[in-house]
Amino acid sequence: MGVYGSCPILAATWAHQARVLEGVIWMGLLILLIIVGVGVAACVRQRAKASQRHRREAFTLEELRRLRNRGTVTPDEHDTLRNRIVIDLQQTVHCDR
Repeated sequence: MGVYGSCPILAATWAHQARVLEGVIWMGLLILLIIVGVGVAACVRQRAKASQRHRREAFTLEELRRLRNRGTVTPDEHDTLRNRIVIDLQQTVHCDR
């Protein structure tokens, strides 16, 4: 005699429920893993975009210095544009936090 006595139907029901529960647990773990993976991918993508933005801003500041040195923009225009770039960069950094 088994654990369930002489009732094979009850034994089969418990075995079936155990398999279903095991399947539900594995599906839950798979769904959790997918959610974590998507979250990590989103963070990596956001940091990559922020890094590209910062590189573009640095290039813009460098180009702005070249324009000033060549005399294409006046020192006042240079200061105004530089301040705009710095403010935009600060807002970008605050939004990324």
